[in-house]
Amino acid sequence: MKSIAKRKKSGGRKKKAPARATTRRSKKIIKARVIRTVRQMPLLSYEDILLRSIIGTEDGHKVAESAALFSSVLSNLSEGMRDLHYKSGMPIGRALYRLYEKDRKYEWYEESVHDLVSFLERAGYKRVTYNVSPGRIEISIHNKDSMQLGTNMHGFEAGIMSGFLTAARMRLVHVNEELCCENGSEFCRFVTSDQYEPGSIDPQIVEKFFGYVNGRVRETGRQRAEDMKIPEEYYLLASLMLMHKDYSSEIGQIMVSMGRRLAANMKMTRSNIENAMWLLGLGDARITSLKPLRGSISYSRLRAREEFLGMSIPFLDGLLSGAVGKGSRVEVVAAANANRYNVKLTEKKAINRR
Repeated sequence: MKSIAKRKKSGGRKKKAPARATTRRSKKIIKARVIRTVRQMPLLSYEDILLRSIIGTEDGHKVAESAALFSSVLSNLSEGMRDLHYKSGMPIGRALYRLYEKDRKYEWYEESVHDLVSFLERAGYKRVTYNVSPGRIEISIHNKDSMQLGTNMHGFEAGIMSGFLTAARMRLVHVNEELCCENGSEFCRFVTSDQYEPGSIDPQIVEKFFGYVNGRVRETGRQRAEDMKIPEEYYLLASLMLMHKDYSSEIGQIMVSMGRRLAANMKMTRSNIENAMWLLGLGDARITSLKPLRGSISYSRLRAREEFLGMSIPFLDGLLSGAVGKGSRVEVVAAANANRYNVKLTEKKAINRR
């Protein structure tokens, strides 16, 4: 009876829910829809992020051309590593084709070559030309800075071209670098083929490359700025094989050895150490003192990855091995902020425990 009486008193109408409660329910519904949409979105891999950045950004951070070449030198230490470097470019090329294909519909696979050339130009290679004929595609890069290393150095680029054209043609297409400006030619020429046929490796490739680096470490800041040509993202793409977790231990040992080999013929000054790290793309070093050693090295957000630090820090250990006094070691302390990852370097006397 009480409930009937109350209803009559209010005119037989139910009370409206408060507006605040309705707003809360709407927010919950919207939040649930957003979460569901986000979960349905495909997660971008590190490679996809780098590729999209190269295609869509004109004025990103640049590294020296010698940094990208250093990745090629490391990948030419053996025939097995060279083959892995070529094969590591193939999935990058396939992913690149898929990105371009979303906005374009190619009637013939040869039409896609223009976009491949456009990507190479965005990756820092200027004056790229191409020629398409029945059964053969030829791509040439004309303005690379020459450094006589006695070896065709662009297996990774050949792998990207192979992966891209394979995806476009829907059957395996290999690409060989027939001529290389680092091997006596005025330009680099890449040609499609039925099989991969890399050239020989000069056994003195490391000594020749470090000879070039030693000649550059004394350059001024202005000369350094003029040499910044390669997008950081492309440099990292070319280094992915070296950062693979399956090879981290071996690559770390190789990098220590590389650092020692460079230090053997380099005058150990603060500016030379800083310039060497910059020329090789291994971080922005600031050495404040050599005796005792103090300084820091910073990395951009893209390079602040455990795998990349596993290359950079061992190389620095090898490079500084001659600068650190006997019975001392370099203490490494890391700290991160919003935009950079910083590593502090301090020479410490080893503690003798008896």
